[in-house]
Amino acid sequence: MIHMDNACSHTAEYIKAYIAKSPFTQIKYPTYYPDLVSSDFFLFGALKRKIKCNYAKSSEELQELVERALNSFNPFDLQRALDGWEQRLKTVIRSNGSYI
Repeated sequence: MIHMDNACSHTAEYIKAYIAKSPFTQIKYPTYYPDLVSSDFFLFGALKRKIKCNYAKSSEELQELVERALNSFNPFDLQRALDGWEQRLKTVIRSNGSYI
């Protein structure tokens, strides 16, 4: 399963063709719906806090900073973020796609 919102990078014809041929099943995402994914509620903010004030001089250094930060997350926090995502999706399903 792959959860993609309606961002241009997710709805490009190339991406749609790739997903259609891949083993992934895409979850349909309501147009103009508030963000539901855990990365928006947890990951991006926490990741930015972890790498704040660390300046990378190259893309390789940036990748190392991000990988170190990702590897430092507590598994409990990651599980909690996934559980929250699942609850948000269930709420949307119960509301038949209405705003929550």
